[in-house]
Amino acid sequence: MVMRGRTFILITCVLGELFGLALFLKGFFPLKAAIPGHATFRNLPGEPTAASDNWKRKDYDTESFGEDFLQAAVDLNEAEEDGEDLNIELAPPVRPTFGKIVIMLIDGLRADFVIGERGPDLMPYTRGLIDKGETKSFVAKAHVPTVTMPRIKGITTGTVPGFIDFVINLDSKALQEDNIILQMYLSQKRIHLYGDDTWMRMFPGQFHKTDGTTSFFVTDYTEVDNNVTRNVEPALKNSSDWDAIILHYLGLDHIGHLGGPYSPLVKPKLREMDNILKKIHQTLLKQDDENSLPSLLVLCGDHGMSEAGSHGGASRGEVLTPLVFISSAYSGGKGMKATILDVLQIDMAPTLSLLLGHPIPQNSLGCAIPQVLNGSLAMREQLRALQLNGYQLMAVHQKNAGKSDEDAKLKLMQAVRLHSRWLNTETSLTSQNQLNIGERAVEQYVVALHTMRDRITSTLSQYDMHAMASGMLLLWMVFILLVLEMGSSQANRPSSHLTNAAAAILVCCLVTSVIQIGMCSGLGGENRDVLCSGSSTSLFLFLMFVMICGFCMMVLALTPLNAYAHFIETIKNPALTITEVSLIGGSLLHTYSLASSSFVEEEHQTWYFNTMTLMLGVCLSCCLSCNMRLSSIAFLCTCLMRVLRAWNQTGVEWANLTDIGDWFVRPENISYLSALLPVCLAIIYVTMVLDRRKHIPFMIVSFIGTVLYRNAIGAIVLPVTIPSSPKGILEAWFTYATIIISLLATAFKCVRAIRAGPSSLPFPDGTMENGTASPHHHPGGVAGIILEDFHSSLLMLVALILRPHNGAVVAILVLLQYCLHRHLLPWLQWKVWVVTLVHVWMGQAAFYAQGNSNNAASMDISAGYVGLDGYNLILAGSLTLISTYAGPLLWFTKLAGYLTTHHIQRFSSAVEESCFTLALSRGLPIAAYTVLATIQRYHLFVWSVFSPKLLYDGVHTSLVCGLILLVLALSWTYDRVSRPQKEELYSR
Repeated sequence: MVMRGRTFILITCVLGELFGLALFLKGFFPLKAAIPGHATFRNLPGEPTAASDNWKRKDYDTESFGEDFLQAAVDLNEAEEDGEDLNIELAPPVRPTFGKIVIMLIDGLRADFVIGERGPDLMPYTRGLIDKGETKSFVAKAHVPTVTMPRIKGITTGTVPGFIDFVINLDSKALQEDNIILQMYLSQKRIHLYGDDTWMRMFPGQFHKTDGTTSFFVTDYTEVDNNVTRNVEPALKNSSDWDAIILHYLGLDHIGHLGGPYSPLVKPKLREMDNILKKIHQTLLKQDDENSLPSLLVLCGDHGMSEAGSHGGASRGEVLTPLVFISSAYSGGKGMKATILDVLQIDMAPTLSLLLGHPIPQNSLGCAIPQVLNGSLAMREQLRALQLNGYQLMAVHQKNAGKSDEDAKLKLMQAVRLHSRWLNTETSLTSQNQLNIGERAVEQYVVALHTMRDRITSTLSQYDMHAMASGMLLLWMVFILLVLEMGSSQANRPSSHLTNAAAAILVCCLVTSVIQIGMCSGLGGENRDVLCSGSSTSLFLFLMFVMICGFCMMVLALTPLNAYAHFIETIKNPALTITEVSLIGGSLLHTYSLASSSFVEEEHQTWYFNTMTLMLGVCLSCCLSCNMRLSSIAFLCTCLMRVLRAWNQTGVEWANLTDIGDWFVRPENISYLSALLPVCLAIIYVTMVLDRRKHIPFMIVSFIGTVLYRNAIGAIVLPVTIPSSPKGILEAWFTYATIIISLLATAFKCVRAIRAGPSSLPFPDGTMENGTASPHHHPGGVAGIILEDFHSSLLMLVALILRPHNGAVVAILVLLQYCLHRHLLPWLQWKVWVVTLVHVWMGQAAFYAQGNSNNAASMDISAGYVGLDGYNLILAGSLTLISTYAGPLLWFTKLAGYLTTHHIQRFSSAVEESCFTLALSRGLPIAAYTVLATIQRYHLFVWSVFSPKLLYDGVHTSLVCGLILLVLALSWTYDRVSRPQKEELYSR
């Protein structure tokens, strides 16, 4: 009963970790308050009401213009909130400056590709226009996360997407907020979209013509752009069929994922983009001779790319993108020769809206770029445009920042008064004095706009503190419960008495419900939407929290006092070895280090220090015992770990330094990489044969397929020419098929062994009842065979999907596992929880050794498309997950195999103890980190450092908890299946 009760407690703790973390994440990643509906121009006091013939009227001639303007905006905002109608007439828009627009968005376009030193070489035509002053060019700063969907959202709505948008980037939904695409659609403009189909999912039904391409098939950088370019010339020729064209090119971004920003493929691709831009520009110049309004060509990027070629983080290469306005209106040096740096990417939304004569998206936080308005609009219209931007931002400001911020209102009041003064003195002052007043009004408008934007941005994090506190409470309860259960297990005493458990849990759930209802009724802050909104989702979360929290409270309440006394006594006088103290101390040290943003960015250093120190301790222990063979093996492991540490430089501080892996992926070193990959695969195979003491033919076939796939995609070069399929699809699926067949063979072998009856099951020492060796050659029997074969299959898959230079990382991991399991662990005789924690440490070090970090840009999404000729969310997501967490997965599967090999006599209890340790290894850091993230939620680096780490930890914890539940289910099934056979066998 105790064992069953402890297992049930473990399952509840695992579910509690998952649910508590989910609850915290849902409260931590908020959405700002948005104004529903879409924007329209409103007529405020003193403004003209006709749209056609009042452009030059001077209707702003009262001293109360500023006060009336602000009061009308306040009344309008309050009325919209209350659902009232003020019957305010529509005001005329700012006169459109441009007729047609072409937006050429190059995915992954860094600012230095155009405006930097590499610009004249990479994009000579574009750079020539910039240098001659025939454009208005800027360096636009994108907000984190720098991935496609949030950046398109920022460009079109002017809003700052939340970091949670990084998660939903793989499955973009229809955009609900007001945006410039919607405004053009409502104005009956015909919009063509060619390129990334993310636009089609975000703006369904709003495009006149489309030809979408998937953005996730990152191994293709040719056809994905040809599919866009083939539409350009026909569309430009038929100019009467469109008002706006959006071209979203993906090839450069895909090249970045494959080879980085300095890949030899970058220059040809950007030259291709430059020629396309040249063709578009020259065509528009000819057409503008017959148009009443000039056309506008906008060159921009949604994000840049890091030095490693990825994106998602906050490095300069990722957040700085070019923003170039090109038009016949700027020909002859009428543009700007200087590049202005102080521009945000979200400023595109209000700027384009005003230039095209559309309302600004009403939730936009962008500020119209005055340098673009200047020269495009007369002073009267320029001031009118900034006035509209001010009204729109003030409405958002009051919705989010409240009405107590008098400073922002005062700055806008000063700008409006200067605007009124300019209007009243338009004919009474000299042109120079009037210009000076107008420029002062523009400057004051810009100051007011930036002030309001900054104030709104500071209030965007409307955290649901009720949900966050509930999640933290549940996580800490689970952690305390796990510690108590582990302590009771080590002391060989019952952890809890579940007598009258039903009544106790009912009381605890009732108490929890009363507390939660009380907090929803008026306590816990203003934002309580996650648990208290009354929706079906909120009700489900509420009931789940009550049940899990109530059960944890019941177990803690029914735990005997002597268990708490024993726990306190153990803390005071721990009977632990030096290794056990080191493991516990290292885990606590890692948790403590998370309080620093620098240590979060460089977390790999903590794990490298922990694992290297542990291995040096093992080496020293072997030397003191005068065991030279084991000392040599331990020293070899230490050297391998040092090489592993230097293979991929991660983190932030030294991310740009060249490491071993960077040297191998250089194009000029492809011959060395071509030799490295087969050698690493051979090392893996030989080591696995030595470990399993038999040949693994499926692995040989799989590795041949891996080499052929890398040759097909051009990652390596073989000495002989071998025909290959396009993009290596056939070679990759040949490897996948081999892996699947090997798993099916394992399943067939296990079913046959179970059906054979008791005579096929081995004793714990691996022998049969007649004293002969087990026909399965594994002391763990069927479970051992399954786990070993699964580990081999995982190795085959990882060798295929990881980047080719990381084959050395996998080879080193296999060597470390062989040395540890075959030689060191049998001699060390560590406890199960110690062995488990060692595997957790090694898995964490392996995670960073792959090149991962707590920066979203380090995720290698190209691994999710190995062998795929199209985008499949489930397959791509699964492969990306396995690739990212390949290191921890390899160590977890090896740990499971170790338990079946060395603890078959008490397999169930060993599995349970190991699962408790795994749950505790995630419970402590995640419980502590949620507290730290809450404290640091207004920190400068909350979105660039703390939030990505929180998401990585969330996925890692979910993965570990899922594996624990799977292992418990398989252990229970295996125990139920084999128990009658073992009882019959041992009774003979």
